[in-house]
Amino acid sequence: MRFIPFSSPERRPHSDACVVPFSSDDTGKIIPLFDDAPLLRACHRLLETKDFRAKVGDLEILYPEPVAERRLLALGCGEHKMITCDSLKTSVAKAVSTLIKRKVTSLSIIPPVLDGIPPKMVLAACLQGVYFGIYEFREYRTPKKDEVFSTLSEVAILTQTPHLLAQIEGEERAVMEAVAFARNLVNRNADEITPDGFANAARLLADKELRITVHGKEWIEQEQMHLLLAVGRGARYEPRFVIAEWKGAPSDPDTTVLIGKGITFDTGGLDLKTADNMQTMKEDMSGAAAVLATMKAVRDLRLPLNITAAIPLCENSVGKDAYKPGDVIKARSGKTVEIGNTDAEGRLILADALDYAVHALLPSRIIDVATLTGSAAVALGNDISALFSNTDSLSFLLERASQHSGDPLWRMPLYLPYEKLLESDIADCKNVASRLGGAINAAVFLNGFVGTTPWAHLDIAGTAFLKDSCRYYGKGATGVPVRMLVAFLQTLIPGIIPDVELEEATS
Repeated sequence: MRFIPFSSPERRPHSDACVVPFSSDDTGKIIPLFDDAPLLRACHRLLETKDFRAKVGDLEILYPEPVAERRLLALGCGEHKMITCDSLKTSVAKAVSTLIKRKVTSLSIIPPVLDGIPPKMVLAACLQGVYFGIYEFREYRTPKKDEVFSTLSEVAILTQTPHLLAQIEGEERAVMEAVAFARNLVNRNADEITPDGFANAARLLADKELRITVHGKEWIEQEQMHLLLAVGRGARYEPRFVIAEWKGAPSDPDTTVLIGKGITFDTGGLDLKTADNMQTMKEDMSGAAAVLATMKAVRDLRLPLNITAAIPLCENSVGKDAYKPGDVIKARSGKTVEIGNTDAEGRLILADALDYAVHALLPSRIIDVATLTGSAAVALGNDISALFSNTDSLSFLLERASQHSGDPLWRMPLYLPYEKLLESDIADCKNVASRLGGAINAAVFLNGFVGTTPWAHLDIAGTAFLKDSCRYYGKGATGVPVRMLVAFLQTLIPGIIPDVELEEATS
């Protein structure tokens, strides 16, 4: 897909459709967010009917005469003072998705002129909206008669600074292709994205600067990752441990480690899930997919940072060798863990990965990403991921990146007095406590394996995979929190003023 700039509405190229934005004021009056008399006249009769309210995502397709395009799409962006970059992405994504279904292959977009939001951020929001609008996972679908999959090949965008569009387009393409990469990994069948299948996908990303190492069971045994080995014991697929290394600043000792939970399918083990709860459990490697996708974006953006991803992979299955409730297993750290529930397996494999990261990778900070607890989804729903951290400064940077990127986070309490709930009569700790505060209990368990290293835990159980459409996401995998992680990493680049600071300065 190609993005091209045009400098004024009358200079826009001929395309199959043109998107023109509108908002409303607090009285309901429709406000055009563009300045072009012929286009406004073409929409005049629609506005007279008052059928179009210009709410976020409201669409009306017009076939007026005479304009350059066969179609105009009046796009609602919501109440003027409430428009955000994220709501604009939602509107543009809906417009693009709708037009694709009408076999549109070329498109012109007139971005809204908005008070308080810099043109650069408006352009970036429009580009992300386009990418979200064209995303479809169609690997297993046979097209029905006359059904059209995405064929959008050219998007023209109004801008007074074409060089800025070129810069933004390169950045957004890298990020959004990484988001799509993560979504595709999660949406595929669990018998394709096994530990080996995931590892093979990782190998394909390797280049001279992004080093990918895949460790097998023997290495995992040598590293004494007994928790990871135990969780994978009942599956027919052996566990794997993927390490992706990016040395963008070789002389800088600063290193960020990203860890992703990679349970490629979760039956719950002997504490078997119900059929309904097992239906989407191929998505239990969403954290691993997001972390690997972030490394892809880092590679494509050539970030001048040192970043290492550590990804433990296994399947939590039922079998003759499956680990059992009541087992006591020694972690890589030497701590013994009583298994209170085999369906609390994610924190076990993360514990071994965290200990490995702290002692073998010597990081400046660690961020783990995991579909860890239903409690996080109950607390925060499908839009917001839970953030736990032992370091206020790291938490602040992640929250700020989340506000800028469109991957919302909400900081939850890492309440250490709950450690007593994880006490065991026969081991150093157990892996579960009361169902009350389940997300906090899981974070407190993980905290026991990071020592004093600055660390953040992102619980994406509610946001990684959707059963119903939400914002600019359809059903299925979302790729959360790839955009946030990239935005966070960019704030670590010395001498760079992140876009989020620019946004705050203009608000």
